[in-house]
Amino acid sequence: MSGNNLNLQESSAFGENSQATMDNSDEMSNAVRILISEIETLSRAIDGPVGDKLKNGIEGLTNCFNDLLGWCIRNGMNMSDAHQLLGQTEHDSMEILDKETSKTDALTRSVNA
Repeated sequence: MSGNNLNLQESSAFGENSQATMDNSDEMSNAVRILISEIETLSRAIDGPVGDKLKNGIEGLTNCFNDLLGWCIRNGMNMSDAHQLLGQTEHDSMEILDKETSKTDALTRSVNA
């Protein structure tokens, strides 16, 4: 990638990597949600001060996780949107390449004819 230009090979690599990052992000989010759910279940089963501390801890973890997700979205790090935009850019680039290639093929045929 040079300057503001993104060639098709780089676009494809970015697309694949953004998909992998999005998949990893989804897996991590699901794992944290499962962890929170399991700790909540455990905290309900434990009475007394230990259960209360566990409930406070899970509340803090949930708040931090939600804050992190909110920060990512506010700062343009929504991987789903980024992946979708990159896919559209790659699609548009391929259309332009196909169009220009067909023009070049027509010129080549007329010169060789």
